[in-house]
Amino acid sequence: LQQVMEVRTASGLQCLSVGEAQTVVIAGMGGATILGILAERPDITKAVETFVLQPMNAESLLRQWLSENYFAIREETICQENGHFYIILQAVPVAQQQRLSEIERELGPCILHNKPFFGRKYGAEKAKRFRKLLAQMAVSETARQSKKYKIIQELLLQFEELLSAAD
Repeated sequence: LQQVMEVRTASGLQCLSVGEAQTVVIAGMGGATILGILAERPDITKAVETFVLQPMNAESLLRQWLSENYFAIREETICQENGHFYIILQAVPVAQQQRLSEIERELGPCILHNKPFFGRKYGAEKAKRFRKLLAQMAVSETARQSKKYKIIQELLLQFEELLSAAD
């Protein structure tokens, strides 16, 4: 394996030079941390051919950043362990920005369009979290009037429509 790849440990992409790596794996940390690593070295980030990313949370935030920074999500996989869902995605730099809808940012464009079995389970889990979040926000008039509340309501409705169509 050492003849095929080289493993390095460093803070973010600091140990790389431009054009040195074709594929970079960043896994086991939050989506915000991953996007921070990618944003910190745009010279390196744009030169990498493929990123394999596994955010522990904030997947939608990471997908949004990738979209806004001219990366396309080419593939997504859902893994489930001990009742928790993990997303692994492949992102590649592109010339034209991949625009994502709200539901594509939340569920993932590949997961949404391919609708695998775990996609339904993952969607049901996300819908459950949205219901809980809306219930928490509902106690505050300010929160109920917020744009975020309305977006979450709309996402929940879309998730429920997808889930009922899948049955």
